[in-house]
Parts: sequence; structure tokens; C-alpha cells
Amino acid sequence: MSGKWALDRKAVLFVVAVSTVVYAAPAAATGNPVAGPAGSFAASLADGTGPRLDIAQIGVIEAVPYRWSAEKSADGAIIISGFAPSAEVRSRLLAIAGKRALDASSIALGAPEGFAEDTWRAMAILLALDDGRVELAGTEWRLTGTTRSTIAARHVARLMVDAGIEDKGWTIDLSLPEAEAAVPEIVDSPAQTAASVEIVTEAEPAPLVSEASEAEVAPVSPIAMPFGFAVRKLEAGWLVGGNAPIAAFQTYLEHHFHVETKGELVVAPAPEGFAAMALKGLEALDELQSGRLLFDNGRWTIAGLIADADRAEALRVALAEAGIAAAIDAVPVAASVAEPPPPPPLAPLPLADPYLWSAMRADDGAVTFAGFVPAESLYRYLDVRAGDGGSNRTALASGAPDGFAGDVLSALTALEALAQGEARFDGAAWSLSGKAADAPAEARALAGLGVRADAWRLAIALPEPPPPLADPYLWSVTRAENGALAFDGFVPVEALQLYLDVRAGAGGSNRTSLATGAPDGFARDVVAALAALDSLTQGEARFDGAAWSLSGQAADEPARAHALAGLDTQADAWSVAIDVPPPPLPPVERGAPDYVFSAEKRADGGIVLSGNVPAEATRAFLALFAGSGPAAALAVRDGAPQDFVDDVVAGLRALARMDTGRLDYADFAWRFAGKSAAAPVRDAVGAELAALSGPPDWSIDITGPTPLEVCAVETAAFDARNAILFDAGSARITRDSLPALDEIALVLKTCPETNVIVEGHTDSDGDDESNLILSVARAEAVVDRLVELGIGERRLYAIGYGESVPVVANETQDGKRRNRRIVLSVSEGTEVLGQLDR
Repeated sequence: MSGKWALDRKAVLFVVAVSTVVYAAPAAATGNPVAGPAGSFAASLADGTGPRLDIAQIGVIEAVPYRWSAEKSADGAIIISGFAPSAEVRSRLLAIAGKRALDASSIALGAPEGFAEDTWRAMAILLALDDGRVELAGTEWRLTGTTRSTIAARHVARLMVDAGIEDKGWTIDLSLPEAEAAVPEIVDSPAQTAASVEIVTEAEPAPLVSEASEAEVAPVSPIAMPFGFAVRKLEAGWLVGGNAPIAAFQTYLEHHFHVETKGELVVAPAPEGFAAMALKGLEALDELQSGRLLFDNGRWTIAGLIADADRAEALRVALAEAGIAAAIDAVPVAASVAEPPPPPPLAPLPLADPYLWSAMRADDGAVTFAGFVPAESLYRYLDVRAGDGGSNRTALASGAPDGFAGDVLSALTALEALAQGEARFDGAAWSLSGKAADAPAEARALAGLGVRADAWRLAIALPEPPPPLADPYLWSVTRAENGALAFDGFVPVEALQLYLDVRAGAGGSNRTSLATGAPDGFARDVVAALAALDSLTQGEARFDGAAWSLSGQAADEPARAHALAGLDTQADAWSVAIDVPPPPLPPVERGAPDYVFSAEKRADGGIVLSGNVPAEATRAFLALFAGSGPAAALAVRDGAPQDFVDDVVAGLRALARMDTGRLDYADFAWRFAGKSAAAPVRDAVGAELAALSGPPDWSIDITGPTPLEVCAVETAAFDARNAILFDAGSARITRDSLPALDEIALVLKTCPETNVIVEGHTDSDGDDESNLILSVARAEAVVDRLVELGIGERRLYAIGYGESVPVVANETQDGKRRNRRIVLSVSEGTEVLGQLDR
């Protein structure tokens, strides 16, 4: 290193700390010249012979569009957000806003021309309002707010004229006193000016003067803010208060003079020459045994004690020449600068016991805060962290444990790593619960708790691990003669496993387990296997890991053909072995002409028998088959036609597979009429009955449900699940309920000629009128969603019943949950009027 750069380290670091960094202007100075070696260093930076400090744009993004806003609430608190072009502009805005301001902005390039001047003037106007907001979006400015003071209104009018904001095309929406709103009066007299300035807070800014060259100094705000600085040296250490030109100035004081700043200096624009004068004063104070350096109202003073009288005189002379009034003595004297009186004590916060706090993070990232906080600054911070859709319901209270604020920050850091969760302090211990997307996310959440993680109660859930891989992938279903199904092997998804549970029914079994490795089209082939087995009296479908097979016995050739049809187009790929018994011999005896028999299957599944049977054993068997116990309406008598018992059994078996139906024998002929929602069942039953040879003859009429009936069954099942949920106390459908609405919309599209009634019901919490309004709003929200999904708006009717039609008593939480419901029903066009009149 050459002699030119062998400078005093303290001076060099001081100049670097307080200099204003230039963005990227070639040969631009980073600070005004400073006397002594520090000044030489600054000059070398300016003329390009020294090292270049061009760090402002490292890691800084360009914001498009450029946004900035400041909002003042009625209690005087100000929140700043958006972007600022530099730390200096950002610091000055915070200083102008005052001690009750919270800065949530960040540094970004792309600010429009005149950004600094416009934001400082806008902040000055905002301070004069009772409440309001000023914001920039790209190049468009907007100012809104209110004031009830005529003095403040005059001041606002003057500031607006000085700033020329109307000429610049600002959008202005201010509510001022009527006498001032029509024609703003320019304040001219000294008395008026004084009255106007009185309403501005003490945090108003001084004219901007930094250590940058005159060409780099931003325009000056019209509002003056006093810049103060005080350092006191005691035997126990150094204390400091007031303002600093930049944040690095505090670091400089801590490192080189061991001053305990505690980060309490407020960054603000410094008067011209402040850096050089502060350096001289600090070096002089460093020589004193004790003393105080003060910059107040544009004047520097220093007072203190030193052991050497000659040095005391030399310091007084040197400091006087530099423009610092000095009162330095070599003997103990009373301090020349009186201590200011202590500030009045703040009103104590109410005591909270127990001290509770919680933060709940939703799936969308919004955070809801509740409980207590010990300081307004933390309250404002939580306001910002709540984000869009979140809320801050905390209240100020004393009684917080040591390290409470740090634990709050740790809790928020941990919550950021979770998909959803809650952090809570119950007055004695901290806890964290929620769901993590994966193990690394869980690790990040624990790391966010820091070194005190062991002291937290943790309940973090991870997603279920995927099912194991099955190789070979086996599956089988066996159908017994009584129709019971037994499943075994593997299935790829839980939905298919649940479907097999339903198909197995009470008499069957499902021993399948979840596993990966299923071939393509596996679920389709499972459904095809079941459709084929429905046509067999008994049999088995199997997948051995490589190929499908179907074996069993069909009642006849049509049933066998129907079983093969159930395999759809994949039948050629199946190994099939289906036996068919020989056809029965035709009957030769017609029987008595008045021999009758009937069986009716009702909607509830019961079968009612009446008429004649040839033997007591037959009567007992049919009663057992129908499940109705002793069949008192069956009379034993002779004269039955040949194969009567076989025909009765075949007819009853077909009837049992129908949803509803009737089997009759009279006038030497059988008549079968039935209805089933399942097309394979209709086809199979029809084929089985058609295979019966006469005499007697068979009349067969098997139908399916109407579109209205299908929709009615599906909507009733949908209602039973109570699948549509809403956010608490609102008509906003939860995200988890949207797939259910997609499902019911598909059902409703199968019966386009029907009308759909959407009923909203609530529990008994709250008053009747509020519940009625909420039920109507929820029903209308479901209607709106169904319209979006393609259901015709003219088909839909929304009705709200409030709490008036409960399904159970509202005496338990479960009862209230069941009463909070959406009920859908379908009807013919003329039937809907009766439901609306209900």
C-alpha cells in the first residue's frame, strides 16, 4: 500500500460509514470533502484515484410497476409499504413519519423521476391529516384522507400548492372542513404560518443535507425536522441519543468509540458538514475523562473534564476554531450542560394473566393472530405479517415472559415452513402444531424455532407414505351361489377399495389392501369382471399379475353371452371358462284354472307373498326365501301347474334383484314387472326369465328408473353426506367442498328437464333473522356455483330456512353440525311450487 492510502483507520472508516453511495454514475463522489486525512480519502474517491465503492445495486431488483404507499390511521400510526430506490430515501421517509411509523418497504430500482421529492411532500401532507393514505402505482399518484381542523386544512392547502400536486395530475380525494374545502387559502402572515405548522408532528424532516455532493442532493421537503445528536462519556461507558445520517453510523460508533447505541439512533438527513464536525467532537470527547458532546438547533457544544490543564486549553482553542463551543476544565466542575428532566412515566398497560398468544396459518398463507403483545411495535409488525386475508386480534398488555418477542418471531419463522398450522403460548409453555408438506419442511420448521426448540411442544404431521409396491400384482373375486362376493389381493387407490366394500355387502368380504404396481386400466378391468360375474350363478374373476381370467356357471346361454358382454371389448384378452346347464324340460301339466300366486317387492326391500302353493314345505321355503317369516297369505292346495315351484323360485330370484316389482301367476300365465336402476341387472334378469320355457307363458316388463328418479336417488345420497361446508359465519364455500359440487353438477346434467331446489339450513346459534339471512346467502352461493358448472339458471331455486327446520335437536355440537346443511332435491316443473310454499 502506497503512502497515499496510509490513512488514519478511524478517519477512513468514518468517511466510508457516513458517505452516500452513488448508484453507478462515473466519477461521482461518494461524499463532500472532509478536513484532514478523512477528507483526502473522500477526495481520492471522487477523482477516481482511490478504490471505487459501487455497491448500491448488488441484489437489488427492478420493480415494474413501481408501487409505494403510506397509510395513517386515526390513532396516528403510519404504515409504509412498497419500494424505495435507496436506503437513504427509505430512512428519511421513516424519520419524517415519526416514532409511531412501521416501515414494511423494500429497496428496488425503477422509481419514477422525482420520487424522493414527491414522497417527502406527500408524507408531510399525510402528517397534517387526521387519517389518510397516499400511494403511487407506476406513475399515478393518489391522495385520500380527512381532517376536521381548519388550521390543518389551511396547512394542507399550502403544502399542496407548494408541491404543485394538482398540476402533476394527482388524484385527490380529501375531506376538509367546508369553509376550507371550496377555496384553499394560502397562508401568508407569520401568525398564520405558525398556527399551521403547529399541527405537524415533531418528526417532520429537516432540509436534506448529506455528505453527498450538491448535485446528488435530493430536493428539500418544505417541512423542517430538527436534527439532534448527543453523546455522553461516563466512567461506566458511552451513551448516545438523537439522530444518525445513515444506519452504518451506529456501527461506526460502537466499533471505534465503544458507544452503546442499542440501535436507537433515528436515521435522518444530516446538516451539511455534520460528519466532519462529529468526527472532531468525538475525537475530543475521547480524550476527556468524562463529558458530553451535543449538536442541537444547528449548534455544536462540548463540556467535560480532563486531567491535563494545558491539554484542556489546547482543546478549547482547537474546538473553537472548528466551530464547537467548548467548556473543558482540568478540575472537577459541575456539568455545563444540564440534564434534561426525565420524561413523564407512561400509563401502565393492563396485566394479562395468563398471558396468551396464538398465530394460525391457513392453507392460503393468511395468518390470524390473537392474544396479547407487550409493545405497540410488535402489534404493528403482526398487522403487516397477517397479510391479505389474515387478521390481527391481539391487544396490548403487560405480563409477557422474558424473550417473548423473540419466541413470537421464532414461531412465525416455523409457521412459514408449514402448509398450515398453529403456534400458541398458553401462559406457561409454547407449542407448534400443523401439517408439513414433507420431511425437509418439517426440519425447516424445527430449525425456525432455533436453540429453544426442545422447550416447545410439537405436533407436526407428515403426509401418509405411499402404499408399498406389489409384485406380482394379484386380485380376485369369487361369487357364491347366493350372490355373495369375496374380494382378495391388491387395489391401487382407496376409492376402489371402498367401492369393493359396497359391492361385497353384508354377506360378502373384502380382504384387499392398497399397493402400487397396478397395470394400466386395472380399475376398468375390475368393473368389467364384476359386470360379468353378475350374469353368472357362481364363478370367479382373477388377475394373476399378467392376465385376466373368468370362470363359473351361467344359468343358460343368454346368461353366458351376457357375461361375455360384460367384459366389454377386452373379452378377447380374457381366459374364459363358463359352463351352461342343459335347458329344463318343458312342463306338460297346466294345472287348475283358478290356481293363483303373487309376490310383490316394495321400495323398502320387503317381499309380500299371497296365493296358492302345492305343499307346506313349499310355503315354508318361500316364506324363508322372501324373508317375511310365516306366510299366512299362502294357502296349500292341489292343482299347481308343472314346474310351478321352479318358476316361482326363478321369479322370486329375479324379483329380489329388482328395486321394486311384482310377480303374478293367473290364467295359466306368469307376469313379471320390475324396475331396477342398474342396467346390467335389468339385462341379466330379462335374459334369465326369457330362458324359461313354457307352458305356462311369461310376460316380462323390466324397466329402469326415470331421469328424475335417478337424480332424486343421487341427490338424496349427496345430501346424506352433508358434503358442502362454508367458512365459519359466512357464505363462502370452503375449497374442500368444491369437488363435491362438481360431482352433483354431473348428476343434475343427467336430468335436464327437472327443477333443482337448494335449501340452506343453519343451527340455532345466533338470532333468527341473522340465521335466515345466512341460510339464504349460502343457498344462493351454491346456486351460483352450479350455474358456473353449467346447470341452467332457470332450473335452480335457492331457499333459506335459517334454523326453523332442524333434523335433530341443537343441544350438542354434533347436532348443530348436522343442522348446518345444504339440501338439494329435484322435481318436475309443477312440483317445485309446492316446495317453495313450504
